[in-house]
Amino acid sequence: MKARSGNKILRALRLVADIAVPRFIREDVALAYRDGDPRAADSYDIVCIAADLRPGEVPDAIATADSFVWLNAGITWRLSNLRVRRAP
Repeated sequence: MKARSGNKILRALRLVADIAVPRFIREDVALAYRDGDPRAADSYDIVCIAADLRPGEVPDAIATADSFVWLNAGITWRLSNLRVRRAP
């Protein structure tokens, strides 16, 4: 029984560390075309991270987002490696 309570404590500590420790992350995000030049990243809005796309969903574009995350909130400061999937 002690092993189970130890696992719960470790999970709780990981959760607290995940929320409280500031970090920089890089991940692929799905984009929806808004307007403007289809080759420019500022012509798109971020919809979700690419890992959350359902099977069969095809976003207008995929890009790599660099973000700062702290207290479970993120601020994206750069989109790079824009890959257009569908012509707008």
